[in-house]
Order: sequence, then structure tokens, then C-alpha cells
Amino acid sequence: MEKPIRVLIVDDYRPLREWVRAKLGLSARFEIAGEAGDGHDAVAKAHEQNPDLVLLDIGLPGMNGIDVAMLLRRAIPRTRILFLSENSDPEVITTALSDGTSGFVLKSEADNDLLLAIETALRGEKFCSKEAAITPSQNY
Repeated sequence: MEKPIRVLIVDDYRPLREWVRAKLGLSARFEIAGEAGDGHDAVAKAHEQNPDLVLLDIGLPGMNGIDVAMLLRRAIPRTRILFLSENSDPEVITTALSDGTSGFVLKSEADNDLLLAIETALRGEKFCSKEAAITPSQNY
């Protein structure tokens, strides 16, 4: 049996963390490594737990998700980072995807996109929700 994919869920909205936990709990492939509700806690828990994947919101108290991703990419580069956010600003999305992260899922599209985005990220490819307003001409 394959080793489970360890996931750290980072969002300041507890009901969303619970929803993600339940969605991933439907498959034995995933193990929740932990949860964090702010940027500083996310960095600390990622260092402690060394997850395979971090699902990361952008709008976090203490330190925003883009800064958290930058720190994690340097500290634990093998960990995949997938943004899960409602921020649909193309400039923010482009910035979020520019530092070696694995993708961007809009929360409004998460029910359909989350598992596909995770599989894409784990293959080493990038994923972006169709409704995230990134056009093919934009580089990320």
C-alpha cells in the first residue's frame, strides 16, 4: 500500500478547513498533517510536520499566503504548495504562481477543482481554476 499524501490545510476560516478535511477524508490517499489559521502558524506547522502538500489561502492574518509560500519554498522545497483562495485578481494570481508553487484553485470552484488540482500538483505540473482570470498569454 502506498504511503498517504500528507496535507497541511491553511485557512483562517475554520468551516473551510473542515470542508477540505472532509473532502480529502473520502480517500485513503490523504492524511491530514495539520491545520493552521494564520501565516505564522502555517510556517511553524509546515516545519514541524514536513507535509507533502500545503493547501494555502492568500488572505491570512499575521503573514499573507504569498509570503508563507515564499518561506516554505526555500525551507522545504520538496513540499508542493497549492493556493486555495477566493482572490481572483489576475496580478495576485500571477504573483502567487510565480515562485514555484503548484497551482491556484478558486474557493468557488474547489468542489470541482480541488482533487484534480492536487493530482496535477503531485505530478509536478501547474493547475489554475478556469475562472481565475489568467489568460494563456500571461506567464506564470
